[in-house]
Amino acid sequence: YQRRVHGNYKTQKMEEILGDTFVEKNGKEVAIDAVQQAKVILLYFSAAWCPPCTGFRPVFKKFYNEVNKGCAVTEKNVEAIYVSCESSEEEFIDHFNDVVCPCIPFGDPRVDSLKDKYEIDAIPVSYTHLTLPTKAQVQISVVAVSLKK
Repeated sequence: YQRRVHGNYKTQKMEEILGDTFVEKNGKEVAIDAVQQAKVILLYFSAAWCPPCTGFRPVFKKFYNEVNKGCAVTEKNVEAIYVSCESSEEEFIDHFNDVVCPCIPFGDPRVDSLKDKYEIDAIPVSYTHLTLPTKAQVQISVVAVSLKK
């Protein structure tokens, strides 16, 4: 099942939408400046309790690794930010260990804000943010893909 949503949002700085920092599996913080170096930025909404999400995870992981193969860490073709839809921190930790990209930590208010902003009502969903060469601002083009029927 595919659903396309095109939004004409005002031009905003990336950090106004996503915040300043994210976390990798090893606990290291990733600054928005590093994320913005990618040509395309995805928001990856998912949860371990969701059967379509667990089915999609290996597909996403393969895509992410292949599209960035041979790229320097600072010059990725695609960066994704994992936005957890887990019910508990334990579920988040278990699922995040198998995620290939930085995340917004469990319980962070940005999760609910992003879910509201993009009207997330089914998962898994990926939203695409195309960055402009200036990196100062981004015009948002929204495309959602959900495997849930």
